[in-house]
Amino acid sequence: MAEIVEYSQSDREAVREICFRTGFLGKSLAGIIDYKDLFVDLATHYFLDARKSCIFVAKDSGRVIGYGVIIDDVKEYKISSTKYYIYRVFLDVVRFRLFRKKEFLYYTRLLLYYLKGDFTLPEFYEYPALLHINISDGYQGLGIGSRLFESMFAGLKSKSCSGVQLQTHSANEKSVGFFKKHGFAELASKETKFYQTYGAGVVKTIAMGKKF
Repeated sequence: MAEIVEYSQSDREAVREICFRTGFLGKSLAGIIDYKDLFVDLATHYFLDARKSCIFVAKDSGRVIGYGVIIDDVKEYKISSTKYYIYRVFLDVVRFRLFRKKEFLYYTRLLLYYLKGDFTLPEFYEYPALLHINISDGYQGLGIGSRLFESMFAGLKSKSCSGVQLQTHSANEKSVGFFKKHGFAELASKETKFYQTYGAGVVKTIAMGKKF
């Protein structure tokens, strides 16, 4: 049975790899981009390197097979992450790493759709914490996510947090059902056309929240 433990620095690369393999609607970004460091840096910097969050990992025989992150202050997270995104993208521009064909297409599309408001949902600051969870393919549906939730929720309740929010996508029906099972309700949704440029069809970004 998988064990749930607090994150340690030795888990860093395994967590980053899971992030990449689940980074596109729960699927791998392999083939969409070739250079994974920029994507993974943008996605994990705040909670792995800046360490402004609580992280738990699920391990099977010592191997990381999933992780869960709780960020206490969603406002601070958004401000800090935006600053880092600008810095990190600029760094790869001057290194000419973004001019590879796949990378240029992916990040140019991402920026254009972001500027058009494609990813924009209302703010829900009455849910001050932000949750993120990822389980490796092959280990989903085994109760590991539920056990990660138990550890994360215990930490939030001890801090008297009033509520937690997250984002998921309609393309991942299992995740939507999983979050509802654990008391999350849909707060808002929006069709996100960015994914259609990669043949994903109609996809909605869904904000969900849970009160304590």
